[in-house]
Amino acid sequence: MNVPDGQFDELRGLVARLRERQLTAADELRLKQILTDSAEARIAYAEYLALGALLELEVAAIFPDTKLAEPLRSLQAVSPSPLMREVSSVSPSPLMGEGRGEGSSASRLAPAPPVKSPVLGFLGGVVDYVSHSRMLMFWLMFAVLGTVFIAHFGSLMLSRFWAQRNEQIAQNGGGAGQRPGGPAERPEVPAGKIVARLTDAIDCKWKLSEGERPSPQPSPIRGEGVVQLALDTEFSAGQQLNLTAGLAELTFDSGAKVILHAPAQFVVSEALGGDLQLGRLSAKVPHSAHGFTINTPGGKVVDLGTEFGVKVNFDRTMDVIVYVGDVAVNGTPVSGGSATQSIHVHAGEAISVGPNQPAKTIDPNDVRLVREIAPLGDKTKAEAAYVEFMKSLKPVVWFRMEGKETDRVLHDEMGGPDAKLFWDGPGNPFVNGQIGRGLWLRGMPLKDGAVVSDYPKAQNGKLSVVAWAYANSRPGWATIVANWGPAGGQFHLGLHPDSRGEGVDLHLILPEKNAPWRPFSEGESHPFPLHVWQHVAFVVDGPTVRLYRQGAEVASMQHGGLRYPVTQKSLGIGMESFDSGDPTKAGNQMWWDGKLDEVAVFNSALTAEEIKKLAGAAPR
Repeated sequence: MNVPDGQFDELRGLVARLRERQLTAADELRLKQILTDSAEARIAYAEYLALGALLELEVAAIFPDTKLAEPLRSLQAVSPSPLMREVSSVSPSPLMGEGRGEGSSASRLAPAPPVKSPVLGFLGGVVDYVSHSRMLMFWLMFAVLGTVFIAHFGSLMLSRFWAQRNEQIAQNGGGAGQRPGGPAERPEVPAGKIVARLTDAIDCKWKLSEGERPSPQPSPIRGEGVVQLALDTEFSAGQQLNLTAGLAELTFDSGAKVILHAPAQFVVSEALGGDLQLGRLSAKVPHSAHGFTINTPGGKVVDLGTEFGVKVNFDRTMDVIVYVGDVAVNGTPVSGGSATQSIHVHAGEAISVGPNQPAKTIDPNDVRLVREIAPLGDKTKAEAAYVEFMKSLKPVVWFRMEGKETDRVLHDEMGGPDAKLFWDGPGNPFVNGQIGRGLWLRGMPLKDGAVVSDYPKAQNGKLSVVAWAYANSRPGWATIVANWGPAGGQFHLGLHPDSRGEGVDLHLILPEKNAPWRPFSEGESHPFPLHVWQHVAFVVDGPTVRLYRQGAEVASMQHGGLRYPVTQKSLGIGMESFDSGDPTKAGNQMWWDGKLDEVAVFNSALTAEEIKKLAGAAPR
């Protein structure tokens, strides 16, 4: 009777539990049944016992002084389990040889069937041979112990393997185009693929190469030949960046963050690296971006799990400093040599390396870099400084949006009347803002907004309005803040529809003293960016009107002077103002879809420097 493979596995498990003295009563009954039903199972059973006993005896002979040998000293011969004595037709194992089972219960069992598994016969011969060779048994035990040793230290060996592998990548040119694992695992990034974004910036000015058109579109800076880029501007593979002023944080799709220090020339190569042609940068590389590489004219820096900095000098040398972890630095060949220099730089160390010169250690204090874009001091102190500066400018109304979930008013920090908030349904209208809390408005059809019934109007031809605005969409018209409605008013600051009927640009409406209202805007070619906080402002100083975004002037015009008095009394936030107290009777309210924060009105003309400071003072 042939035994299925599954029954052999079951038999092997039962024998293992038998030898470890863990056989239960149910296991014993099952073992008896298998041995009774199958001659081949009986043969296999005997072989398992014989092999195990032989191994134990050999261990006792090779290591006589060990505790392992003590319970085995009494074993003088291989004998089957007591279960075997109760089986009426079990044949002796061929492993035992002729006459080896004489005197045992096995020798008195019925003869084996004439046909036996060739596999079991082969295994029996192998075990018989091994049992007669003490040297072979020694090497067998040596192999077993070696396997245990390897398993015990496997994790350590594996970690060292990965470290050596990363080092090999660095030495063999594992740069911006080669991910750990070799070139085959990193296909060439197609030109135009978005691989990084601008996620933070301080006083940045950019000069873009001809034909570079990032998204969102840059805002021109008047008279300087450079542009400003909005936060969340996308950069594609191969794009050249020329930062002429400020600090810029780029976040790559791999998770790596790089802070460029102006002046800097940098090429965004791919999600795992870029080329620093001139200037300085610092980089934080998470595990997801392992192998992130910065190429320079003086060589390349390959991340091995780090925070590091790189400076490329005008003579094409590069200075490398490591803050956390370590990097592999591959310098260019020294004159007369053929191989590149490959050096490991560890945390707290700095080196200088470049074309045709060997690497040398330098003082880490000589490489000074900004490692994180953050406000001076902690966030609480920065916010307090902002508040004090705003108070010093003496706004006539100032709404900070610091409300609670159940509030339906906005408090004026200058002690004036509160604004009534129209915001229905569950949820919290007060969310995280640019400075502290901000006001969340949901646009059409929910018609959220706030209205101040009356406030002091500008009388002397000077007016300034500032706010932080975050747009989720660009409706046909949208109000940020306005004294504007059916009865006219002094101003409307918001978004303006282009020829296609889409609100795309920052727009200002100012009625003149003796003329219809005069609109002007940043321009349709500079759409208001979505999903990013923007500081917006305008200043009327007699006949001159200036429009600002992100602290920079983006448009100006000459004007016939502010209209005063005006019959429109109220001030609208996120919607047109209205005096009736019922927003449903005021027609199209130009609802804002997004968030607003720090709305303030001044009956004075703020300077360009004051606008810039308000835009740059917000805690990040």
